[in-house]
Amino acid sequence: MSAKLLNTRFSSLTLVTKRFLAIRSDSDVANRMKIFNQQKKYQKTIELFHEHKQIYDIAQCSSYITAQLLKACVQLNNVSLGKMIHHQISSDMANNPFVLLQLISLYSKC
Repeated sequence: MSAKLLNTRFSSLTLVTKRFLAIRSDSDVANRMKIFNQQKKYQKTIELFHEHKQIYDIAQCSSYITAQLLKACVQLNNVSLGKMIHHQISSDMANNPFVLLQLISLYSKC
């Protein structure tokens, strides 16, 4: 009985730790993307996302990451990647003001 209880608590601790690392990693990636965009290294922003793609599904990314990724697409005139991202995000995400601003910029390039 005590082994089962210990195993359950260990599993819970493992889940909490993984969640914390994912949140921290999400924040770190978003901040790095913002820095690349501020330095006009838009291709680096896209490359950084692709490096972490196995961790992030675009539909599960924060609005901050999505907006930074779309901004890089706009600046590089990469409308096809921007459209692909747009089709993968939720309608709630698309209505986020920061994401929406980048989508308007993207489609104005068409």
